[in-house]
Amino acid sequence: MPRGYRSVSKSRSSRFGGGNTSAWNTSGMTASLRNACAQYGLTEEQVATADPPIPCQRRSCHGNSYAVVKLSDMAALKSRLAKRAAEENKRALIEELGEEGYERKVAEEKAEREAVEEAARAKGERDAAARGLASALEKAMDASGDGIADALEGKTIGKTAAKTEWNVKPHELECLAPVDPSKKILKYRLADVIRAADRKGDIRARVGGSASRQKLYARYLHDEFDARREGVGDESIVRAAYDEIRGKIANAVEVKAAAAERAKAELAKEERRLAAFDELSSDGKKRSAATAAATEAAAAEAGAPEGAEDENVENGSRRPSAVKKRKVAPSSAAAAGSRRSGSRRRNAEVSYAE
Repeated sequence: MPRGYRSVSKSRSSRFGGGNTSAWNTSGMTASLRNACAQYGLTEEQVATADPPIPCQRRSCHGNSYAVVKLSDMAALKSRLAKRAAEENKRALIEELGEEGYERKVAEEKAEREAVEEAARAKGERDAAARGLASALEKAMDASGDGIADALEGKTIGKTAAKTEWNVKPHELECLAPVDPSKKILKYRLADVIRAADRKGDIRARVGGSASRQKLYARYLHDEFDARREGVGDESIVRAAYDEIRGKIANAVEVKAAAAERAKAELAKEERRLAAFDELSSDGKKRSAATAAATEAAAAEAGAPEGAEDENVENGSRRPSAVKKRKVAPSSAAAAGSRRSGSRRRNAEVSYAE
């Protein structure tokens, strides 16, 4: 057994004072000597010469024997060695600088550490403020696609409208301060109602179907951003937030523009395919320009759609065929639009009192 180790029996007690050995069988409490040294930055020589000795067990795997130590013992050894090194360093500095010089050096090192910690703390607060400001601005701009309302100042809303327009229930309104508690019919500040709706998390679905509500919500978010910006007080952070969000919006515009160009090219390709198809006769052969012009003129005179004709095989001419009129059912999109229009007529927008 290596010098400095103390063997611990695997039984519950041993003549070496091992006592209860449950820690040896608990996952995460022990490790092989090599892994434990790597974890705590120690050498096997330091463990072997430790005073007091480090208890260990011998285990084997596939016939290979290895030492196992408790991690708590390794942590204690690491602490003892670090304390011993600090004491030796202190004695060396006192011999070199004297007592007063040593105290002065310790004070300088402490002040330097505190300055570094303060700078790191300030940087963390600055980064957090920048992230919060950029997030608030991005959220406000995401809601500004339909425009921004002028102001929420002075606008109020009743209990029923708060429920139907913003999905704020009566028990949630009880947490808000009414404009005039003495009145029988209570009114609430619109900004407070929108804030309560925003905290519920489903406000985007609520405002998505109404342009006026969307504008009011955008105004609320911009007011929240302005309040956060005033709390930051550092103009460089504000400018960085503006630059970041503008860059994201500009990038989105570029992506959409590229997609539109690709769609435009695809549309032109399909139009060329359609034109090529219209130039073909019923037998798959390409028509001459004169024949195609005559066919189009005849179709226009008869009121028939372009390309609806019968071919006269004998003289090579074409005559427009009778076009059967059929009733076209309205599309599902048109029907849905009609239903939405009717719903909007039934549910008129709420007028927010000043």
